[in-house]
Amino acid sequence: MTYIAKDNPAAAVARISDLQKRVVQTLVTFSEAGVTWHDHRRALTIRRYVFAYRYNAARDEIVVMNVFGPGMDWR
Repeated sequence: MTYIAKDNPAAAVARISDLQKRVVQTLVTFSEAGVTWHDHRRALTIRRYVFAYRYNAARDEIVVMNVFGPGMDWR
């Protein structure tokens, strides 16, 4: 997002807000969305961004551990 923020800070904030909203909406409804990734993590792709997260069913808790932008190697 830093490349967007340099030219248009408001657009960067709007993009981050949109991504956060979409991730929350998806994971609240489908807590095990995305693909299984190593070490009991999952990966969910939204608008070319990959969100690596863990879901703890016993605690009904989701923790987003990392976000990978377009073109970044997340595997």
